[in-house]
Amino acid sequence: MKILMINKTDKYGGAAQVMQNLANGLRKNGHEVRCLVRRKFTDGDNVAELNDDLIGGALRKISGRDIPIVVGNWRDAILANDIEFGASKEIINHPWVKWAEVIHCHNLHGNYFRLDNLIELSKNKKVVWTWHDWWPYTGHCATPMNCKRYKTGCGNCPNLATYQNFLWDNTAVMWQEKRRIIKESRIVITVPSKEMQEKIPFAKLVHNGVIMGDLVNLNKVDLRIELGLPINKKIIMFLAYGWKNVDKGWNHIDKLSKAFSQDYWLGVGANKTGLIEGINYIGVVDQLTLHKYMKAADIFVFPSLAESFGMTAVEAMGQGTPIAAFPVGVVPEIIEHKKNGYIAKYDSFSDLKDGVEFILNNKINVGEIDFSINKMVKEYEKIYAKS
Repeated sequence: MKILMINKTDKYGGAAQVMQNLANGLRKNGHEVRCLVRRKFTDGDNVAELNDDLIGGALRKISGRDIPIVVGNWRDAILANDIEFGASKEIINHPWVKWAEVIHCHNLHGNYFRLDNLIELSKNKKVVWTWHDWWPYTGHCATPMNCKRYKTGCGNCPNLATYQNFLWDNTAVMWQEKRRIIKESRIVITVPSKEMQEKIPFAKLVHNGVIMGDLVNLNKVDLRIELGLPINKKIIMFLAYGWKNVDKGWNHIDKLSKAFSQDYWLGVGANKTGLIEGINYIGVVDQLTLHKYMKAADIFVFPSLAESFGMTAVEAMGQGTPIAAFPVGVVPEIIEHKKNGYIAKYDSFSDLKDGVEFILNNKINVGEIDFSINKMVKEYEKIYAKS
């Protein structure tokens, strides 16, 4: 089968990682897979980048900065419209679109894809759209947090500054337009967690697949020696973002690091050492190295307040490391409370603190969870065949 993936990038972000895992798994099963992206960061002939317009492309080359994306972000914010701009004819007429039997869309926000392209694409092609966040279902935001206005039509938005930010409230119009486009398109929509499916009942559930068990023959001591980590200390790991991202639980990490200051704190993903005093920051690492740090740790703290899935939580448990987390995304599906991890009350620092203490002071057997890439591939093969 000839399958075309569409996403904002081919490398950075959870959607890109899922797309690449899926593409590689499909290729192993004999399918031809190509990826069409806004920005290409990897090598290979099976990934193509959408073209900038002449002025945007020239400015990008001269300045060394991604001026087209910067300008696009400002345009969308000023006009409070992030669905009607981006490549239209280029995508519809792209030779890879004509080549494909199935088009699998991932993140379509980021001012590169006119959303009504879905209507045209789905007239003659099988189209699947995986929602990696809530943007397709809201008036503008990718993470609605505790706001429920997306259920009734948005408007009077209390969070216009959140991604994708608007400078004035046009969310009711965007909400209506997104639903019109979805209704007029012949597409299959998938979501990666039961939490999302319960709120989006017309979507199919397909869990994201991650690499699991790749370090089964390595033990913590050997990994700590290899990574230069202390052998005789408890290691508490979390995913660092490089800025004070409250949605991802930065404030909880800040307080937890002080409450457990005797332990070794490890933040992987950012190298801004001054962000929280007393934390050892490691910069961005490849997936195998990330998994080594996860397996070397005693606990992985996942304090995010909103997730569509929770990739790193699954990856950590896939390496046998228990996690303490709030009940977001896939967390309630992978943790049995106080058996193979700890689910804290939502946004409760005291309960999250109790969870960290519980895991550090008890022998926790994570057991096995099946979120393999192969399982994800089989699910999508079934969907492609029926679409």
